[in-house]
Amino acid sequence: DWRKTANKENGYLMDREVQRTKVYAGIPFGPHTQDAVMTESMGSISDRENEHLGLCDAQPIAIRELLLKVVKDVAAGKDPPGVAFRPEDNKMGNIQLVHAIVPDGIDPFDVETVQAQMIRSGGRERVF
Repeated sequence: DWRKTANKENGYLMDREVQRTKVYAGIPFGPHTQDAVMTESMGSISDRENEHLGLCDAQPIAIRELLLKVVKDVAAGKDPPGVAFRPEDNKMGNIQLVHAIVPDGIDPFDVETVQAQMIRSGGRERVF
């Protein structure tokens, strides 16, 4: 079965007690499941043709213009931005992803201290 364990049919296994006491979302398995809840529950795409955008909408306007440009470029045979087709252009060794609970008093941008804290805690900080 390709579906996530926590899915729309089972209410994403939301636990109201965990929501009250530990994690605001109350949804297990971390942020990727919480993101799935948001994208799967958005509903149908709204018709934006008659939208009245103002000055505070500059960022959504810019993103829409960028996405339309990318679609047109790809349709014209150009490569999309941010996609590397050759292995030598796809080196991401300097990117580190850490999902951890950083105790109060520790600078989350001090990589060495955060890593040491994770090692002391067994590297498995979990809420659920």
